[in-house]
Amino acid sequence: MGYTYDPDNIFAKILRGEIPNKTVLETEHSLAFEDIQPQAPVHVLIIPKGRYVSFDHFSAAASADEIVDFTRAIAAVCQQMGVDATEFYEAMATFKGAARRLELLAGNDSGYLFKDFAHSPSKAQATTRAVREQYPGKKLVACLELHTYSSLNADFLSDYRGSLDAADRALVFYTPEALKIKGLEEISPEDIQRAFNLQHLEVYTETAALREALEDLEVSDTVLLMMSSGNYGGLDLEALAGKFR
Repeated sequence: MGYTYDPDNIFAKILRGEIPNKTVLETEHSLAFEDIQPQAPVHVLIIPKGRYVSFDHFSAAASADEIVDFTRAIAAVCQQMGVDATEFYEAMATFKGAARRLELLAGNDSGYLFKDFAHSPSKAQATTRAVREQYPGKKLVACLELHTYSSLNADFLSDYRGSLDAADRALVFYTPEALKIKGLEEISPEDIQRAFNLQHLEVYTETAALREALEDLEVSDTVLLMMSSGNYGGLDLEALAGKFR
């Protein structure tokens, strides 16, 4: 879908300072300000600084840094406005506007669970680095599923080298069945290890084993980043989200 940005729209003028606003919060990629025609006792607008025409456009085209920044800006403004942290995370977990792009599935004052559509080497690397930079004081656990034809291609695997280096703990999941369905040559966990060239990389080929590893995860001061265009062989992410509530 094509998007045409109007540089003279009201938000663009606000961002350029041509229209004054009462700023509540400003970050590198986001701006929050009070609505000049409030529809509630407290009415704050939060907009990305990028040239996006709608939230769908933002969800589809924004970088991982922009999306993480925007989510954190919302949380910061809610905190300033006196919104309870539990209420905020419950609301974000049910908001589907940014589905597939760093969707916050659950969170509390200590830990967060994100799901992202990233699966290519560049996207996985950018998303992992962005989350690392936004949560420098927390343990980052990145779990990537190799699901697409290209990601499961043995000749393509080496492109993933360095993609998960920013994580404190890195997990990769794939199923031999997916290789058979796509008519690709067999890939072993050792092949994955060599391709990613990451010490202590954990490779899982069965959903049950991955589920057990994630259920045993200590979520205090932890950000769990699940990256996939698939569903980890039917892994119940809603049940996993319960650990972060």
